[in-house]
Amino acid sequence: MGSTLGAGESFAGYRIERPLGAGGMGEVYLARDRDLPRFVALKILKGNGDAELARRFLREAEAMARLDHPNIVTVHARGETAGRLWIAMTFVEGGDLAGVLARGPIALPTAVRILAEVADALDYAHGRGIVHRDIKPANILLTETRVLITDFGIAKTLDESMQLTSVSQVPASFQYVAPERLLLDATVDGRADVYSLGCTFFQMVTGSVPYRGADLHQLIAAHLQAPIPAVSRRNPLLPTALDAVLTRALAKNPADRYATCEEFARAAGRCLRTSPPNSVPITVRPPRTAGSSLRGYLRRHRRRTIAGAVVAVAILGTTAAVRGWDDSSSTGGAPAVVTIAVGQSPNAIAVDPGAHTAYVTNGAANTVSVLDLVTRTVTATIPVGKYPNGVAVDSAAHTVYVTDGRDNAVSVIDTVSRAVTASIPVGRNPTGVAVDPDIHTAYVTGGSIMGSPGDNSVSMIDTVAGTVTATIPVGKNPNGVAVDTGAHTAYVANGDSTVSVINPEARAVFATVPVSGGALAIAVDSGSHAAYVVGGAHENYVVSVLELASRKVTAAIPAGDLPIAVALDPGTGSAYVANNAALTVSVIDTGRRTITSTLRVGQGPQGVAVDPATHTVYVANLGDSTVSVLTR
Repeated sequence: MGSTLGAGESFAGYRIERPLGAGGMGEVYLARDRDLPRFVALKILKGNGDAELARRFLREAEAMARLDHPNIVTVHARGETAGRLWIAMTFVEGGDLAGVLARGPIALPTAVRILAEVADALDYAHGRGIVHRDIKPANILLTETRVLITDFGIAKTLDESMQLTSVSQVPASFQYVAPERLLLDATVDGRADVYSLGCTFFQMVTGSVPYRGADLHQLIAAHLQAPIPAVSRRNPLLPTALDAVLTRALAKNPADRYATCEEFARAAGRCLRTSPPNSVPITVRPPRTAGSSLRGYLRRHRRRTIAGAVVAVAILGTTAAVRGWDDSSSTGGAPAVVTIAVGQSPNAIAVDPGAHTAYVTNGAANTVSVLDLVTRTVTATIPVGKYPNGVAVDSAAHTVYVTDGRDNAVSVIDTVSRAVTASIPVGRNPTGVAVDPDIHTAYVTGGSIMGSPGDNSVSMIDTVAGTVTATIPVGKNPNGVAVDTGAHTAYVANGDSTVSVINPEARAVFATVPVSGGALAIAVDSGSHAAYVVGGAHENYVVSVLELASRKVTAAIPAGDLPIAVALDPGTGSAYVANNAALTVSVIDTGRRTITSTLRVGQGPQGVAVDPATHTVYVANLGDSTVSVLTR
């Protein structure tokens, strides 16, 4: 939007000199102070008639005015004039960190100095009960001698009043937002600023933000679920010791982060002693233009849950083939693609081939969609527990098992009546589920959901009695689980780059196998005695092939960006890997162990399943609330 006040005009007693910038929520002007011979930065917000917002904003601005720190821009006055809120702050002659980073990364010593000054200011504010909530390069101002934080406290009020209207563009603030700010009713404290400062420092030393989603939904999903990238892989000039520092600063769970910003800054400073010589140190010398110091002001959006905001917006996903998947029934050898609308945030899918039916968990809607695979329509929507995510079918018993992540329970669905017949309490944060019908056992992993840690265990369920018979400790953050029905053995994919092998008779782990790059999901081919494990820790996006007899990894196949789910079709010798950030499915020839095709699907593919009778692939796309159907 353009500026609405011209030079010489007056607003709230301030004389406008010139505009400094404009954003979606208001304008920023250089103005003469109404009382003293000085210039101020006058920020004027759009009016929306919300009296409660006005009261909260003025209260926050008053609290902000009490902050007296050399690294925090001072607030001189605040008020409401002609229905518009405004705040007058110290005018800083210089530029912002965003302008410097637009030219590339800066040398580690300079980055550590900036980090230390910002950390000192944030801890000072946290000690007085104020959380910034919008730390990013555009809100860090640089002068010849000082580093200052601006917009302190404004985000706390304003981000909760904005309606998110589009996910096709990524607001700058969401590049740095802490995971807990995306969750409903989550406690937000100073550790949210630690996370945002970690994202900012990551960009300072690498030139890029940690997560680079193509749209807002992908970006939010990355903050909540994606592995933390290693800075030394983005910038080989950095010491590897810095990887551990950023891993802690960017932990999904606030309890795993540094307790204070200063603690984070000290840890980063210690890495200077192990730093290799940097090529060309970059001196921070901001341009002497006032406009750049406040660019991008007030680009904030209301804090929502991924369930309540992002997926509630319609996203038009494109489904198309990227490269060959031979099929004589479709044009040019590309697969025929059908898109089926389901509930909000579909994140897992399982097929019942005998009944020609698929079951899709809708995490945001707390439902399961029942798909008729013949007509390719939703024939029923079944309410289940809170945040359903894992799903498995026991065709012989006509039951479906759904993990309800926020209820710490498993819903049991009768496929005939299409109703929930039982809710079985299990461990904390149930995520994955698999069934061994021959021994009447289901396995449920207690992993991590949206940064909230589980209990690192697997619950064994007697599917006849409907009770938990054992709770088995496994690796850290277990998510995926699969069963070798021939040997009646369960395999658990753990986020700590291991696979736990469970003996159901002993009700214990009898082997732990290291795999590459973290483990998010696993699929087992009992016929070939192999398991396929996908993971993406530290951007090591691979599919590990695990030989079940020797319990050794015999191949590591490169996958797409953030592989998150895998399904097998032994009849065609194929494995299908859903690449969440790449919006694709990789097709692997399990005999040659190579990727033969990459298929474009919907937004944020999260789950994948195969109908072994028709060799049709079904992909649950969390981002656009659809299922992509890929037919040969």
